[in-house]
Amino acid sequence: MSSDLKKYLAVVGHFYQPPRHHPFTGKIPREILNGQYRNYNELITAQCYRPLAEGGIFGLISFDLGPTLASWIEANAPDVDYQVKKSVYEHHGAYGCSPALAQPYNHSILPLLSNRDKRIQVAWGLSDYKHRFGLKAKGMWLPETAVDLTTLEIMSDFGIQFTVLAPWQAIGVIDHQEPAYRIDLPNGKHIVAFFFDEGLNRAVSCNESEYLTVNADTFSQEVLCRQFTEKTGLAIIASDGETYGHHHQFRDMFLHCLLTVSARNHGFEPITLARYYHEKFQIEPPGKTIRIIDGSSWSCWKGVKRWSIGGDSECGLIGCGDCHGPSYRLALQETFRPLADKIDKIFEEWTTGILKDPWKAAEKYIEVVSGGQSLENFLSNQGLSHRTELEKRITKLLLEAFYLRQEMFTSCVFFWGNQPRIETARGVVVAKAAIQKVREATLIDLTPTLEEGLSKCQINGRNLYDLSQECWRELSRAA
Repeated sequence: MSSDLKKYLAVVGHFYQPPRHHPFTGKIPREILNGQYRNYNELITAQCYRPLAEGGIFGLISFDLGPTLASWIEANAPDVDYQVKKSVYEHHGAYGCSPALAQPYNHSILPLLSNRDKRIQVAWGLSDYKHRFGLKAKGMWLPETAVDLTTLEIMSDFGIQFTVLAPWQAIGVIDHQEPAYRIDLPNGKHIVAFFFDEGLNRAVSCNESEYLTVNADTFSQEVLCRQFTEKTGLAIIASDGETYGHHHQFRDMFLHCLLTVSARNHGFEPITLARYYHEKFQIEPPGKTIRIIDGSSWSCWKGVKRWSIGGDSECGLIGCGDCHGPSYRLALQETFRPLADKIDKIFEEWTTGILKDPWKAAEKYIEVVSGGQSLENFLSNQGLSHRTELEKRITKLLLEAFYLRQEMFTSCVFFWGNQPRIETARGVVVAKAAIQKVREATLIDLTPTLEEGLSKCQINGRNLYDLSQECWRELSRAA
């Protein structure tokens, strides 16, 4: 660092929106019946993403931009897309590193996935990042910061150097004055974890702290300076990016004032985690080591139960009431997993001998989805240039089915409690779309597997299959 006798402030924004589009057409139905905005992406862009982009905030914070959201912004808000990329390139030019973090592609809860799916999610997320920014990601934000050692090993194999975790995901007490730790991995590698400060997060994110964020000077004096009394250290705030302007009105202005004026006036230099890592740990990693709690997350004290079984009345995390009581989650996980396994088996059996390596091809297929290469070039690179048109069509359809089957496990499908939500119903819609692709390719119909499982899935007394039918009709109206 230019000087170790400094205090630094790093703000991390997790920017993400769940997929809302029709799985075949990509169109989003009208979600907001009144007002000038047709859907929540448009609304949140106006309230949050555009003001932050216009204020240059994306060059002052560490952030991840989920591929679902980034693709929508690129197509529907090109001015925001331009400003975000401009901030990334300016930061990279000034400091030799990007402020942006990558994100596993579908925002799935990685500890709940198979090792193959973990690898696919990391590979796809990194490919999307490279396509979007033209840079190689050094840091990765994990969905819900859900983590296990296998996930960290896979990330390290792909060259990821650091991630962000909550303090309660560590075994032991985190030094909040210097919250960067080395995690030694079973594969002989290591990864750096930056642990955010719980007190700062609550002050920025919770409704009861409104008075603290009306004035950035008040926040700097009453929160930052009181919690960080040493002459050196790193204070980390990590929250949903939508906190700034969407969840809380005017908090985008607070953030701008905090990072451009107030923090500096109170002795804190704003910095991104990539820059901090690049200047302090690029040659020598942190001397302090720590172990993590496998299967832990930032949004549930009980780890990943919120997305797997639910119904844990002992979970006491504020704002986590959705995981209380009987839940559809286990039944839906037990429905989707065998369906996914069958799709994988069909994909492997039908493409072995056509593709040089089916699973390597599956990793690379995201380049077609993102527009990085044409389908024709992709198929040629995978050894299909001399194959029949029928073989190419079968391969194309099964790759599309595999892509959709990955989307079934998006975290928001399992996040909510026992109120009917479009995110959950849409997960079933995506499963149906994957089944349709498999049927078109092979004439094998996996519908009975899905329907048998869904018969056990009830949300507030309603059958999930019926809810998915309503969701399909709503999405089809947009198509």
